Amino acid sequence: TPVPAISGNLHPFAPPGKAALNAHRSEGALTTGNLVVDDVTYIDWHIRNEGPLPVTRRFFTDLYLDGMFVQRWSTRELGSGSYIGVADWSRLTDEFNITPGDHALRLVADATDLIAETDETDNVFERTFTWGGTAKTPAASAKHPNLVPYPATDRVAALIASPYADAAGSNALTADARTFVTWGLRNAGLASIANVSVHLYFDDIFVEGWVINGLLADSGTELVAWDDLSRIVSIAPGTHTLRLVVDPGGLVVESDEADNLFEARLSWASGPPPLAEPAPTPQPARPLATQPSRPNLAPAIPYGWDAAIVAKSYAAGGADTEGFDGPLSVEQPAFLSIVLRNASPVATDGDFDVELFLDDESISVLSFNGTLDDAGSWWSDTFQLPAGSVSAGTHRVGMMIDSGGAVDEADEVDNVLQRTFEWLPGPVPAPAPPVAYTEPEVDGLLARLPDLLLVARHLGGPDATEADWTPAVLDVATAAYYLVTGVSLDDERFVIEILPGEEYDARHRDQCFSRHVAESPEEYPTSMARCIEKGESSAGLTLQAEGEILITVRQEETPAGVLNTLLHELGHARQRFLAPDQSEGVQSTALNGLQEAEAQVFEAVMWRTLEDRLGGRFLSYPAFALMEEYARNLFDTQVEEAASGEEHALGYVLLWLAALRDPAGLGLGDELREDGQLSAQTAKEFYDYLLSIAPGSASAWADGLLSESEPFLAEYRTIALSRLVRGLSPSGEGHPALRKVALLAP
Repeated sequence: TPVPAISGNLHPFAPPGKAALNAHRSEGALTTGNLVVDDVTYIDWHIRNEGPLPVTRRFFTDLYLDGMFVQRWSTRELGSGSYIGVADWSRLTDEFNITPGDHALRLVADATDLIAETDETDNVFERTFTWGGTAKTPAASAKHPNLVPYPATDRVAALIASPYADAAGSNALTADARTFVTWGLRNAGLASIANVSVHLYFDDIFVEGWVINGLLADSGTELVAWDDLSRIVSIAPGTHTLRLVVDPGGLVVESDEADNLFEARLSWASGPPPLAEPAPTPQPARPLATQPSRPNLAPAIPYGWDAAIVAKSYAAGGADTEGFDGPLSVEQPAFLSIVLRNASPVATDGDFDVELFLDDESISVLSFNGTLDDAGSWWSDTFQLPAGSVSAGTHRVGMMIDSGGAVDEADEVDNVLQRTFEWLPGPVPAPAPPVAYTEPEVDGLLARLPDLLLVARHLGGPDATEADWTPAVLDVATAAYYLVTGVSLDDERFVIEILPGEEYDARHRDQCFSRHVAESPEEYPTSMARCIEKGESSAGLTLQAEGEILITVRQEETPAGVLNTLLHELGHARQRFLAPDQSEGVQSTALNGLQEAEAQVFEAVMWRTLEDRLGGRFLSYPAFALMEEYARNLFDTQVEEAASGEEHALGYVLLWLAALRDPAGLGLGDELREDGQLSAQTAKEFYDYLLSIAPGSASAWADGLLSESEPFLAEYRTIALSRLVRGLSPSGEGHPALRKVALLAP
C-alpha cells in the first residue's frame, strides 16, 4: 500500500553526456551504433529523484520491449536530487527473440506505483531503436512444443485470484485482504523444452516472473496460492486485469504461437472478505442396477457363440455342432443349438422346458434340470432337424424358454427369441479361407501412422482434432496384429469400440451388471462398485460379452494414445482365448499382475514390429536432465506401487524381473543386457511364455521373482535410463503417449 506522505519524484533522467535510455552494440559506448539481432545489445538507463524529499522504501524500475516486460531492478532508497543507473546490461537478446526492424524500448520508474510522488505522470520514458541483421531461423522440425495456460489441479481456469488459498475459481476479492493467485501451464505439443519463462501482469504492469526448468511434452506445471501480489503492486477497489503470458520473449519455437496468453478481468471490493464458501456436498454415488428378486431365465451368448440360437449343416464326418452359425442345406440335417442362462442370484429350484419353433410351428421340446444352486448357471442343447424338412429359402427358428410356465420369473418378456436363416438348395459351400493381406495392403494400412504420431490433440472430446483419426487407429492396429500373429482381426472374435467417455462408462456399467448380476446379494454391491470404479479410472477395458471379446477404448486421448491403449488391450484379448484359465480362475494380486505383464509386453511387441516394418524409431526420447528425472521417477513409482499390489505397476516389475532372471531359460537376460531391449521376436516368445503360466502357479511364480530382487531392480533402472538418447533432436522425440512402453517394457 502506498505510504500516505509524499516521498519524492522519480523520473527518467539523462546525466551529462549520457542518455536516460540507450541501446548500443559496443560495451561502454555512449551512442547507439549499428544494432544487430544476432549480436549482444547493451542497455543503459538512469532515473533521478527530482522531488524535495528522499524515497525511503523499495521501488522498482522496469524495462519493456514493444510493451512486453524485459527486466526489473529493485532500489531500496534514493535521496532527493540523487540518481541511479545501469550500464551495459547485456541480456536483452538472451531474453527476447528480436527481429530485424524498429522496436520500442520503454523505461518505467516506480513501475508498480509503490511510491507516493509529487508527480505521477512523468515516470515513463520511451525510445525507438532499429536492429539490423537476419532473423533467426529455427531448425526445421515436424515436432514442436506448444505452451498454453492451463487450469491448475482442481481449478476452473488457467489463472484465478481469490482471498482463499484453496479456491477453485476467482471470487470475493477485496483490496483489504491478501489475494491468492493460482496459475497453470501445459506443454501441449510433441517436443520437450529445457526451460520457459512465465510473466504475470496486473493492469499492464509486470508483477512477477518465473522460469520453469523444462517441460516435457504433454506435461504441465502450476503455481498455487501465490500471495505476493499486494506486496508488489497497489490494488485499489475496482476492476482490474490479470494477465498470464507464457514465453514472453518468443524464445521457444512453438507449433502454435497464438495461445500463450490468458487474461482475467476481475473486481476487487473493499473491506474484509466474506466467509469462505463451504466445500460442495459430495454427490451421491450412482445407484447400482437392481438385481432380480426371482429367477430370470433368458437367452444368453457365452464366449465362442454367434448367438443364443445357432444353426448349421455338416457334410459327412461333421464337427462340433454348438456355437457357430454355418451354411445350411436342404440336403443335409440342420443342427439347431440354443443356450440360456439364469441371470439372477435366485435359483430356479425346478425343471423347465424350452420349446423350439420352425416358422412358428413347434418342432421339439427340450427339457432342462434346475437346482437349488443354479443361480447364474448356463444350459445348452442341440436339436437335429432331418434333411428335407424344409424347402430352400429363408426360415425362422425360435425358442420359448420355460414354455410350460414352471418357473416364476422376474421377467417373462425375455423368454422368446427367434432368428432367420437361409437353407441352400444344394451342398454347403466350403468355408471361406482366413483373411490374408498382401505386402502392399499392409503398407496401405500403415500409411497414416507417421502422420498419426504427429497429432497432439485428442481423437475425441472437447479437445478433439478436426480430422477423424479413428479409421487410421483401427488400420494400424489391424496391420500390427497381423504382422505379429499372422491373423486378421476380422477373423478373431473381437469387437473393438472407441467411445466418448460417457458412452464408455455406460457400456462398462452394463458389462459390470451382466458379469455380477447373479452374485449373492451380499457380494453384489462390493463387486459392482469395484467393477464400476475400475472402469471409470481406465482408458481401455477388455471383457467377454455377447459371445465375443469386447475391447472398449476411451477416445479422450491423442490418436497415438488411443492406438497404444488398443494395442495393450489386444494383448489382453489374445490372452483371453489362448489362456482363458487365467481370466476364469480365482483372481489374485499376482494373477492380475501377470495378466497386465502379458498385455504390456504384447504392446511392446506391436510397436517394435511397427518400427521394424517401417524402418523408424517411434520410441526414442532425448537424454536431458528433465527427461532423466522423469524416467527415474517413473521407475521409482512402478517399484513403489508394485509393492502395494497395483496391478499395472506390478506387471512392469514382474516383466523386468522375469526377463533379467529368465526362469524359463529363453535367453532374455542376455539379450536385454546386451542390446538394452528385447527384439520384437524375443518379446513375442516372452509373451507366449507368460501365457503358459497356470493360474494356480501365478503366486509362486511372482513370489520367486520378487524375492531378493534388489540387484535386478537396480539393473532394471540402469537399462531403462540407458534408452534415453544423447543429442536427440526434437524431430526424433517419440510421442508422449508412448513413454511408458518405451522405457518400461523389457
